[in-house]
Amino acid sequence: MWASTQKNCTKIERIFEKKDSKEVVCKLIFRCDKQCENINESDPKSSPACMSECLRILKEENNVDEIVFFSPVIINSFNKAQTEYLLEIAKAISRTFKEKLKFGKLVQIDCPKGSVCENKRKSFLDMIFGKDNKNALIYQDPIKAYLELKREETHSKALAREKNRCSSCFDKFATMLENLGMPLEETKIIKRYNTLKPNIKNKPRHVLYNYLFPSIQIEAPSISYENELENRLLIDTYEVGPYIVTIFLVRSSTEKFYHVYEMDTKLFGKDILKEIITEHGINQILTSKKGFFKIGEVIKIRKNEALNYLRVKHPEIPVSSSEKIAEIFSYESIGIGCIAPLLLDPNVEEFYLDKEGTNIYLDHRKWGRCRTSISLTEKEIERIITRVRAESEIQLDETKPSLKTEIITDDFHVRSSIDISPLVPEGVHLDFRKLRKNPFTIPELIKNKTLNAQVAAYLLFCLLRRMNITVIGEPGAGKTTLINALDIITPPDWRKIYLEDVVESISQTEYGNHQALFKVEPFEGEDVKRRNKSREITRLLHRSPDWVFLGEIQTDQDSQAMFHALSSGISGLQTCHGASVEDMILRWVVHHGVSPACLRDLCIIIQINHLKTYSRRDRKILRVCEIDYKNREMFKDIQSVLSPDVIKDIFLWKPKEQELVLSCELYNTPTLEKIKSLNYIDEKSFFSELGTYQKIFSVLAENEIFDLSRNILIFHTLYALISEQEMQKGVVDWENIRRTIIEEIKKLKNQNP
Repeated sequence: MWASTQKNCTKIERIFEKKDSKEVVCKLIFRCDKQCENINESDPKSSPACMSECLRILKEENNVDEIVFFSPVIINSFNKAQTEYLLEIAKAISRTFKEKLKFGKLVQIDCPKGSVCENKRKSFLDMIFGKDNKNALIYQDPIKAYLELKREETHSKALAREKNRCSSCFDKFATMLENLGMPLEETKIIKRYNTLKPNIKNKPRHVLYNYLFPSIQIEAPSISYENELENRLLIDTYEVGPYIVTIFLVRSSTEKFYHVYEMDTKLFGKDILKEIITEHGINQILTSKKGFFKIGEVIKIRKNEALNYLRVKHPEIPVSSSEKIAEIFSYESIGIGCIAPLLLDPNVEEFYLDKEGTNIYLDHRKWGRCRTSISLTEKEIERIITRVRAESEIQLDETKPSLKTEIITDDFHVRSSIDISPLVPEGVHLDFRKLRKNPFTIPELIKNKTLNAQVAAYLLFCLLRRMNITVIGEPGAGKTTLINALDIITPPDWRKIYLEDVVESISQTEYGNHQALFKVEPFEGEDVKRRNKSREITRLLHRSPDWVFLGEIQTDQDSQAMFHALSSGISGLQTCHGASVEDMILRWVVHHGVSPACLRDLCIIIQINHLKTYSRRDRKILRVCEIDYKNREMFKDIQSVLSPDVIKDIFLWKPKEQELVLSCELYNTPTLEKIKSLNYIDEKSFFSELGTYQKIFSVLAENEIFDLSRNILIFHTLYALISEQEMQKGVVDWENIRRTIIEEIKKLKNQNP
């Protein structure tokens, strides 16, 4: 059985767990989402708020055997004996409240100073029991509440002994207080407290309560390079599949700390995964079919088998928890359990292992570089390498010590790079680059200020005229992210061909786009001569593409083949590693042997970079430039090509304004001149079309319509409207197009993605 309620920041769940063949144990689970700054603030024994929440719930409970208090910072587990302590306190509080209801007047009716005493006594009782049942000390700290009651009782008795007209009033109030304190005084925790030595009684609250509950288990992420708990600050927490991720700011460090919990396996015992593996048998799962299974298939099979096992052997475990445990098992069983949270977390962009014996560290989309407590044993590393090698079917040994491949499942898409000895003298190096399950779209990139709507509109205008676009930048700058975001808004009737060594493009066939994917050998591969990218680029002419996605251009052969394709009229999208446009041109000409004359075939070059600060890294387009192809004399040598007369800045990042600004007249850019030479467009029509695209991108970004399917739908609708008007009227009414598409966006706004 399973029940769940919501109270303030805490979700309360009841689990009825069959521990033995006869005994059924009721666990009360407190799941708190509050992000406390200090570890003691999220411990029910030492946090007034947590203790209050716990006792308020227990006051209404009768049959609870164990309590688990889970927060982003710690997990507290109260066994049966400890739970009885808390239940006893809660019931005592309940009796105390009932005793308070018996109170009549707090002072004598005929006392001239009665109102003063009554207000003082009422204020005292409000402190103990809360005003309007809020902020009650008796819930927040029952020991302190008991001590306050006894102190006030002693004080009232002392005043009663003075034998004046107030004596009987103080005596009655002392009796009231004695009756209020009696239920608490009879509890085990107060009895135990009363036996403590003064030096223990005077300890801080969290020390005192931990002393009274000595065997409570506390789990908190260990930070090896920073042992003091007070030097960390919880800054983020969220769920990733079956895992709970917490991010800590560590004072005196420029890196954050990334920690992972497996909540549900802890709730149902540490050996639950071991039991499934032992009793169920991993190998048995895979004998039901023949042939090699990809990772995604194995995960599905093992998850389903584990779910069936849990339903039969552990029916007391709720379905939601069973699914999480089965998912964890599916990753553990194929040797990727230790890195599964990183593979699943959409906020993790890339993670690294420099060598065996060190901890994994990662790049977080929101928090930048983070350390983790995840370290891999030799056996775990070997299992990961074996799985990746089997998935790729690429050789990895002393003769070929590098492997680069992609792993694609329903849960994650990652590009893995593995290097081993002798290339890595200390054993092994792992690098896993994540591709988001929900890819970035142009509106989302506008929202996070990678570019603005005007730049996006201009790029779309040029893209629809099949002008070639090259994106350059440092590793991890977001080059592939940008060309993917541009690629998904191409018209559906285009025949698109993809040449990739590692598949990083976005599948669009389910949305009606035409895509032909050719996978070539990676640069590190064993069969480069037979199936390399440069060879396949030269074959593009015989495959009749409308648009080509070349992915990353790496080698001199790739560069030469790319320019050969451009000179043949083939256009598309590609990325290159380069610190700047000028450096990229130098690399092409000097290192890759490309003739300066070939650079005339380039259209748009986009430079994207990480703008790094101490705390974060933001991806920004810093420059959109074009090659002014008209003066052939300027392409005879590298010095001329690198002049401002050839490399024309269209948009340029202004650091002071923190903005990408227009640097020239858009209607007269080199690419527009090329477009107008083929199919003339007047200035008014150009800006009408550009303004329509800019408005569409702005509205999509403002309404946060980021998902792939709805973006593709909007742009497919846009192209259909343009085509229809061109066919029927010969011209396009851009104002009408704009209104129609914005209405479509409004309809989509309230729909689920």
